[in-house]
Amino acid sequence: MSANGPPGPAVSSACADIVEAGGVGTEPERTIMPKNSSASLRTKVRDYAAQHGLSYVAAHATLTGTADATPAADSAAGEDHDLYRIADSENFGWLTCGNGNFHGYDPTASCPRPLTDEQLAELAEQPGHPTLSIEQVAAIVELLPLGLRWVSTAQALAERLDDDAITAERVELIIDRIENTTTDRHGYQAKRFDLGRRLLEARPLAEIDKHFGPWRPVLPMTDQDEADLRAAFDLAGRKLIGSLASALEQLHHEARERFGPWDSDVSKTANYAQRSLTAGRPGSWEAELIMPIVWFGNELNLYPNKQSLSVEQRRQSGPSPRRVHKEARDQIAAVLRRWTAGPDRYTEVAETLAGFISSYADEKYGAEGWKKIADQWLQPGGMAVENFSACYRLLYSRSAHFDTDLI
Repeated sequence: MSANGPPGPAVSSACADIVEAGGVGTEPERTIMPKNSSASLRTKVRDYAAQHGLSYVAAHATLTGTADATPAADSAAGEDHDLYRIADSENFGWLTCGNGNFHGYDPTASCPRPLTDEQLAELAEQPGHPTLSIEQVAAIVELLPLGLRWVSTAQALAERLDDDAITAERVELIIDRIENTTTDRHGYQAKRFDLGRRLLEARPLAEIDKHFGPWRPVLPMTDQDEADLRAAFDLAGRKLIGSLASALEQLHHEARERFGPWDSDVSKTANYAQRSLTAGRPGSWEAELIMPIVWFGNELNLYPNKQSLSVEQRRQSGPSPRRVHKEARDQIAAVLRRWTAGPDRYTEVAETLAGFISSYADEKYGAEGWKKIADQWLQPGGMAVENFSACYRLLYSRSAHFDTDLI
């Protein structure tokens, strides 16, 4: 769906509900559950996990019909057939496509390895020339966008790689093969070697682990996360949306610092930080709306807006007290930090926040929800049109009182 449109239902009506599990050690009846778990689904999976002594991953796999319904299933919890989405060490998000393979998506179009090892091996063989190694071809492919944009000749690109086996002729042959080789995909001819870099070619989990590991399973937020967010939202009051935007930008900045420091390579650190907030479901319309909210949060965190102060000084003195409840912001940031920077799991950010904030506003404030969680500058008809639009379209999108006429 386009990033400009409101979301559809959280769970397709075509998907069956979970059938309640039986007693300990018994085989439960089960039907296929939707992969994009709802809140009630999460509760049932957690209950089943506790009842049978399983991890969340194994319990989810069991109830969706992808693993044995016994405690022994936990031993397979880390295998690829139990996983639906994963996030790797570079924060690229991957989605299972069956047979143990995963498609990747890179919203920043900056993945250094867009082709699989199998494709790189194909490019390594050229008649009349010694076979290159996969890593040599990977080095060429990584520089191709740079070479095609800034380097006028294959000779200059070959010199940049400084490898006697990689001559200008070899580079030209590889470029020609990339540009002119096609393959049949569902009845139409498509490029065999697509360096578009957003959609990453499907590959086995072992290959992802080798080049991008370690990876983490994408799992729903925990009961503790929900309790912590609810307490922070209660504390923030009408500064809730501003505090959340501030927290998102803070996490974005922290991610840049982990990769950088942030100004060591502005593009690379920014790309890494963006992926850190979107790896759970990259390419979704919800994920596309995260960055405008981060930019809004940047306005709030670099405070006050005085030319006499450096960026570091403004960040240290921020966020804006008029629009951000700092204690609530810090509590929200702590939860988001667990979601995006934890070593063992990743929680999808954009859609999860949209659903939780919308339900929170509906349950606590009813039709007055947006007025009660967003300050006067984020109300319809205000001067901050872009900030209002981005925040309202995403963070209130699951509300029963969401008004499409306002966006």
